Amino acid sequence: MRTPLLLTAVALTLAWGTAQAQQPQPVPAVGPPFAEVEAIWNAFWTHVVEGDLAAAGRFIHSSRRHLLSGDKTLSNLQDLARQMAFCRLDGSSLFAAQNEVAYQVHCKRGNETAESLIILRLDIDGVWRLITF
Repeated sequence: MRTPLLLTAVALTLAWGTAQAQQPQPVPAVGPPFAEVEAIWNAFWTHVVEGDLAAAGRFIHSSRRHLLSGDKTLSNLQDLARQMAFCRLDGSSLFAAQNEVAYQVHCKRGNETAESLIILRLDIDGVWRLITF
């Protein structure tokens, strides 16, 4: 059985990443190593929990940083971060396109489970950053 709170967290995660701006980007041969993806994911949520949106923003794609503004953003993200503590990335990418790579997120709390998706995109400075979180 799934809890509404965990499902809400997953729904919010997907909602944060729905709109995308298209910009010309370099074409990588392969996405980043999984260890790098996991480090980006963990660093982002760590900074959110600590209340440092400026530091968290370094892990968000330049086309998506505007999502970190607003009076309620920190509070909403910290609520989401508490739910994401029950989530882990799957080590196998779902897809790797020219400048994007996606990984599935598995969440488990007690007998409840949920899944989400994160996508990283190569930014204009050559750094992989989250476009969904």
